[in-house]
Amino acid sequence: MTERVSEFGTSAVIPLEEADNTNKSAGTMLREAREAHGLHIEMVAAALKVPAQKLLALEADDIAALPDPVFARALASSVCRALRVDPAPVLAKLPGAPKAAVAVADRNLKTHIVSGTSRWGSGRSGGLPSRALLTVVALLLVGGVVNPDALRIDEKAVAFVRAFVEAGKPIAAICHGPWTLIDA
Repeated sequence: MTERVSEFGTSAVIPLEEADNTNKSAGTMLREAREAHGLHIEMVAAALKVPAQKLLALEADDIAALPDPVFARALASSVCRALRVDPAPVLAKLPGAPKAAVAVADRNLKTHIVSGTSRWGSGRSGGLPSRALLTVVALLLVGGVVNPDALRIDEKAVAFVRAFVEAGKPIAAICHGPWTLIDA
């Protein structure tokens, strides 16, 4: 046995051996480490400032009861740090964080740009975006650089917005944009 110091004090703990962990779940390893310190779940929860139910779910390997796998991994890492246990074997047993949809979309977009293929399909000549998309982008760009008060008193801008309203097209406005909608 070795003496280990954690935020809960000094206690005799048998270090978790890699061979011991092969048939154990992450929750079992965490529970055994906590019990080896002689700590009650409520004490660890208070020290980590998390509800005891979340720690109980983690120790029971009920990852679905936790907000998401990222939270489960962060909580397990925090428990390991507090108990001075190597987090690697515990984290290896937990599900990985799901890939962010934005990262996948970004990677797909980069592939289209690098390969020179059209994102909008082969039905459009030259791979250009639709007229509606270009209009939205133009409105966003104009709205981002033009003083909203100047746009609001510009008859052409108000007529343009009025045409969108009359055509029943969807409109979104941020910041001072609603002023132009009111004037239209």
